[in-house]
Amino acid sequence: MFEKLQKSTYPELIIEEIKKLILDQELEPGDRLPSERELAEQFGVSRASIREAITALSALGLVEARTGDGTYVSANLTDAVLQPLSWAVLLAGGVGQDLAEARKIIEPGIAALAARRATASDKKKLLETVNSMREAIGNPSALAEQDLAFHMALARAARNRVLLETMTGLQRLLQALIASHVLETENQKVCLQEHIEIYNAIEARDATKAQQAMLGSIDKDPC
Repeated sequence: MFEKLQKSTYPELIIEEIKKLILDQELEPGDRLPSERELAEQFGVSRASIREAITALSALGLVEARTGDGTYVSANLTDAVLQPLSWAVLLAGGVGQDLAEARKIIEPGIAALAARRATASDKKKLLETVNSMREAIGNPSALAEQDLAFHMALARAARNRVLLETMTGLQRLLQALIASHVLETENQKVCLQEHIEIYNAIEARDATKAQQAMLGSIDKDPC
């Protein structure tokens, strides 16, 4: 899983490598990390460097060190990685219009990148999420959950870690708004159709159409 570092290392480099694996979903919430000895061998560093890196990752809330059981990726990963962004925006106050503007700048670009970069696995995940949204019509809570899942799958398909982190933060802020919007059945149907259009553009690798479909969706409602 890990590659030996090609130069004298510092705990910061180990931290960044593990964070990258987490953000790329090669390590997921609840996964157990290799032992301290195994990590030292894989990175080609001392166990002291591994201990220092794990201590820092634990302080950040990204991993949990369980005495006698090993180190695990935190189950509350989203909060650990992006809570500072969410708090910064919330403390600023009056976020509704700001969020709408931010989405119009960020999400159409993500959709365009996803149309160019999505793998077969990415497309499968997006389609599964769209189908789950269809099945959730009539269940606002489940639909809102799958709506968020679609946007995060899209962000992962864009293959840009900065955009992925940013979108996770934005989705946390938008969650209540989306859940409120899809209380009405008619809104649920519109929301589903918009996501189908975005998916179809991704499947066709039409970056322009994907960008336009996403912008149109944000203009109409919070879905």
